[in-house]
Amino acid sequence: NRDHRFEVSCLHTVAKFSEAEGQNSSPTAINRDHRFEIILAQLCACSHEINTPRQVMRILWALGKVNAGGRDVDAIIAAISEKVPPLLPQFTSMELSNSLWGLARLAKGAGGNARLLKLVSAIVLEGTPRVSSFSAQCLANSLWAIAKLEVNGAPEGDFCRSCVSQLRQNRFFETTPQGFANSLWAVAKLRLHANIATPFCVDAARYAIEEPADLSGFMPQELSMALWGMAKVVGRRTGGKGRGKGGASSGAAAEVERFAINVAAEGTRRLAEFSPQGLSNIAWALATLEVSRGPVARRFILAAASMATPGLHTFPPQAIANFCWALSRLDNAGQELATFGVAAGREAMRRESEFSWQDFSGIISAMMQTGCGSRHKEVPEVRAFAAELAQRAAGRCETIGNQALLNIALSCARLGVPKDILRPMAWGIAEVFTERLHRLNDIDLRQWLEVQ
Repeated sequence: NRDHRFEVSCLHTVAKFSEAEGQNSSPTAINRDHRFEIILAQLCACSHEINTPRQVMRILWALGKVNAGGRDVDAIIAAISEKVPPLLPQFTSMELSNSLWGLARLAKGAGGNARLLKLVSAIVLEGTPRVSSFSAQCLANSLWAIAKLEVNGAPEGDFCRSCVSQLRQNRFFETTPQGFANSLWAVAKLRLHANIATPFCVDAARYAIEEPADLSGFMPQELSMALWGMAKVVGRRTGGKGRGKGGASSGAAAEVERFAINVAAEGTRRLAEFSPQGLSNIAWALATLEVSRGPVARRFILAAASMATPGLHTFPPQAIANFCWALSRLDNAGQELATFGVAAGREAMRRESEFSWQDFSGIISAMMQTGCGSRHKEVPEVRAFAAELAQRAAGRCETIGNQALLNIALSCARLGVPKDILRPMAWGIAEVFTERLHRLNDIDLRQWLEVQ
């Protein structure tokens, strides 16, 4: 005789418990618990009774929190999708953003994605004119949700631009470290226009370097997410030596660079706390923002690479490739790159199936840029890795993209791989390029001529 309110309360309590327990109560374990399955089944049976914004928000937030999925979850989402649209004007800003957050977490686990995305659009349309009432946390959660959902319709674009504008207008007032990091990550992932994204990153950097509280209050993941987002938006638009052309102004770059250096300093103090991806993201960001030649950023990259080298078996392929690239951007770090590169090459060959050709290309290109295989800096293991990579690529040229193919071939040639080993790869490239000729640009052609 229990009604739906009891089931909603049970579901919400389980989700809150999992949040409090952290890693000791994993979403996978909860979803496999028979008692949780009973809660979902009973909530599904009475889902037609759900009729208030608070109930909807608590359900969506809780289901998202524990990454719930399955037939009962699909049915609950379907029932909510039918009943919610007329109720949306009654939702508070927190109920709108928390519902959106929950839906973003459910997007890959729920089968009814069409219904889910339709509900997302309805929430976005309701939320856009009310963004000024959103708290800093609601704004950050909403941006994160849209970026996670990877929806890029016009309503979602308007909503995100409004959220970004409101955060800037509020000067990041009451923004938590998590909200700060999530919003920067989201802005980078959303690929908003430079006129919107760059000023947002600059204001965020200014807020972080002027705020009395230092970066010690940030979790390691928050530091890496925030800096990665800034570098993704600002770093590639600074025009290299012609900083300020076609992107951020020199003043804008200065704000972001100061934040990057502060993150590098904080990261060096807390090196052991970072995940492999977090270390890699910061190293990549420092190199992308072109601050890695400074003493503070250089210290972080070298210390992180040294700590990472013995444990590369725990690193994702992209993280290894990013580290190689970051090391290659340092001055007078050939020996450090060679040491890391040998370990990276060994790991790449051991886990070949996990590495993309783009990853292989990044690793070998970094080694080539510092001359690890040249006569005056010869490292036999590097040349051996290059030779083995050329042999493996020779029979798979048709599966490798143009840029990765040319980078690998050119790097192997410059690293001194014998011609008899390179020749089969060159013939493979020639055969593939006969069909791809219309897609080759001037740089591709120049590199191909050098390889030949």
